[in-house]
Amino acid sequence: MEPDINAEEDDMAETMVMDCTAIGRVAKDGTNRSIRVEPEYRSGLKGLEEFGHAMIIWWADRYADRRSELDMELELPYAPGRRSGLFATRSPMRPNPLGVNIARILSVNLPEGILELDEIDAFDGTLILDIKPYYGCIDRVQDYRQPDWVPADWGEWYVPLPEMNYG
Repeated sequence: MEPDINAEEDDMAETMVMDCTAIGRVAKDGTNRSIRVEPEYRSGLKGLEEFGHAMIIWWADRYADRRSELDMELELPYAPGRRSGLFATRSPMRPNPLGVNIARILSVNLPEGILELDEIDAFDGTLILDIKPYYGCIDRVQDYRQPDWVPADWGEWYVPLPEMNYG
C-alpha cells in the first residue's frame, strides 16, 4: 500500500516553520526613501547601481499578528460593491505578510549600505527580506490581463504614487 502523499503535504503545510533573515530596514526621512542594508549584506549591492529599478521584498510586520483575522474574501476599497478573493488583491493582511514593491533606484552607496529609492509603500523601520534587480525582459509581460474593476486612473505603467499613509 502506497502512502498518501497528499496527507503528508497537508500535515507539512500546517507544521512547517520557515526561517527568514532580514537584510536591512526601510528608512524614511521627509521625502527621502531608502533601504539601510546590514553590514554583512552590503557587498551584495554591488552592480545594482547599473539597474534602473529593483524589486523589494519586505515583511509587513504591522499585520503579522493579525493573521488570525484573515478573510479569504474582501470588499475592494477601490471598487465599491465588489468582493474578491484575498489572492486577487494586494491587501497586506495575508497568511504570510509579505510586501513586494518595484521601485526606481536613485542611488546605491555600497560602503554605507544605502539603497535610495523613489518610493516604497512600507513603513519606516520595516524589515527588508530581499532585493532583486528588475529585468524588463522577464519581469513584465506584453499581453497582461486585469479585471475591469481595476481603476483606470492607475494607468498602464508604473508611476510612483505620492506618499499616503505609509509613515
